This record gives sequence, structure tokens and C-alpha cells, in this order.
Amino acid sequence: MGSYDGAEICDICGLFLLAELEKLGLNGKFGSYKDYGLGVTSASPRQTEKIKQEICKLYQKHGLQVTIEANKKCVQFLDAEFDLTRDTFKPFIKPGDSPCYVHACSNHPPGILKNIPQSINRRVSDLSSSEEMFNSVAPTYQAALKKSGYDFKLSYNPASNTPQRKKRQRKRRVIWWNPPYSTNVKTNVGKLFFKVMQKHFRKDNPLSKVFNKNTLKMSKFQKVDFKSQYKAAERGC
Repeated sequence: MGSYDGAEICDICGLFLLAELEKLGLNGKFGSYKDYGLGVTSASPRQTEKIKQEICKLYQKHGLQVTIEANKKCVQFLDAEFDLTRDTFKPFIKPGDSPCYVHACSNHPPGILKNIPQSINRRVSDLSSSEEMFNSVAPTYQAALKKSGYDFKLSYNPASNTPQRKKRQRKRRVIWWNPPYSTNVKTNVGKLFFKVMQKHFRKDNPLSKVFNKNTLKMSKFQKVDFKSQYKAAERGC
């Protein structure tokens, strides 16, 4: 961890160790994320300790060290807390930490700022097993949103388990240009951009099939009226 490819190495090692655990035929289900792991078993406390020893031996065999806490009924894994005694789960925040979000008046695309509170509401709802669990942690996130200037009321709205039918979409080769967003810029960047494209990539240009109004698009964060800009570029305005 800490190196440029540390996360990728952790994923590869984790998948390898999970495959090795499966070969041992241990009584339990195991998963991993980066350098964290989680397992659940219906074995007795004594058998669970034996499973713990087998896992430690496996790690030592491959020159690795691991710290395991066994026979726990409530665990915190990443940003979630699982309670086997109550059969519940809810979002988890480390003691002393508090959520911090991009301020509503910051220099970011409006679409990003608009979706921040909605994504937080969706995330907290999905990590809550019930409305009771949601209400137990919602005040912390609500206070963080208010501090960041958002007037948004969090409400329990879990994702539906009903699979949604995917719409058929035609695949097109589109090149997206994402200029840096800034509220201080008053110049119509999109208009100038498409004007230059129309000028240098006319129909007689061999590259016009690659760079044209159908294959070259600009980020929607700029709130560009593409139709009016195309017409303006054709008029040379």
C-alpha cells in the first residue's frame, strides 16, 4: 500500500488468497477489499478459532502477516457496520471523524453540486437495513450538508430490488472534450470551439469523418446549446 500500483496489487493478492481459502474448504464465506477482509461462519466459537489459525497459516505460507478478530457479533467493515445479533446494518463513521462535502457555493459545475446531496441520501439509504437504522445516523450527514450550504432534507429511500430493463442504446464513437469548469469564465467557449472545428475540418478534409458535429461533443457541465452553436459556427458568427 502507498505505492503507485498498491491498490491493484492488493486486489490481485486478495483474489489469490480468496481462491486459496476456497481450496481449504473452510466452513464460512469470505470476502476482501484492498487490504481488508471479512468472513462469516455458523461454526462454534472453538471451531471459529481453528478457522482463524488455518487462515493465519495460509498467510504465513505466502510470506504475509494478518491480524484477525474472531467470534465477533458486530463488526465495522469499511463504511458499514454489521450486527448479527440484531440482523441489521448501517453506515459507519470512525470516532472523531465527520463528513465534509464540497460547498454549495464552490466553483464547480451546477450538475455536480446538485447531485451531491442526492447521492449522499442514496448512499446512506442503501447502507441502512431499515428506516430505524437510517434515522440513527442521518443527523450526522444532515449536519454536514447544512454546514456545506445545502438545503436538502435527507429521507429514507432504499434502492428498489426490481431489476430495471436496460434501454437499447446505439453505440457511437464519440470524442468528448471536457474543458475545466469555472464560473469566472464569461467567454462562450463552446461557440469558439465548434467554430474552429468547422473551419479546420471541412467535408473535403480526410479527418472530417473523425472530427465533426456527430463525433465530437463538449461536456454538458458547460450547459452548451449545441444546436445554436452549430448554426452560429456555420454562419461564422
